[in-house]
Amino acid sequence: MNIRILKEVERRYGHYASFAVWDKDINNTQAIYDNIDLLHGKIVFVGYNASAQIKVFQNFHKRHPGGRDCWLAESIGKHKIFIGAYMTDFFKGDYATRENGVITSKKIIDKNNKIFEEEIRLITKRKPILILMGRRTENILYRLGYNCKYSCIHTPHFASHISKKKFFNEISKLSRKIKGI
Repeated sequence: MNIRILKEVERRYGHYASFAVWDKDINNTQAIYDNIDLLHGKIVFVGYNASAQIKVFQNFHKRHPGGRDCWLAESIGKHKIFIGAYMTDFFKGDYATRENGVITSKKIIDKNNKIFEEEIRLITKRKPILILMGRRTENILYRLGYNCKYSCIHTPHFASHISKKKFFNEISKLSRKIKGI
């Protein structure tokens, strides 16, 4: 990734997106800029929606009470294949704290689908592997036909009812699966 694309990603999607690069302090998003040579769009982690308004590139990088972003840093961040991967949410601008609070009208889905397709085209010229975090993300992207256009792999959402150990095991299995693709 080059600085021009990174700046464009920041401008257009920075409040909903990030990259799988963490510092010891997971809140330190400067680590993304410091590791620009590691950033890529070969793998895209896709969540459902951002649960709160955050600073640029702080999605998946914010330590807060009850938050599990540190699980991502500790699990995804330990697998070389994931380092620098793009991370985003399908729904942009809907900050529901629970997935069932997201408004999913046809108009909103169509709008976000268009944005998501533009986002993918910006970060890569190739077809990335999409890691769909959570069943709702998987369901909506499959309904939109992403499983026909891309390699899509489901993984449990880090904020779901899952233990840390089980989530870490799922990420390890995911790493092995992707290496086999």
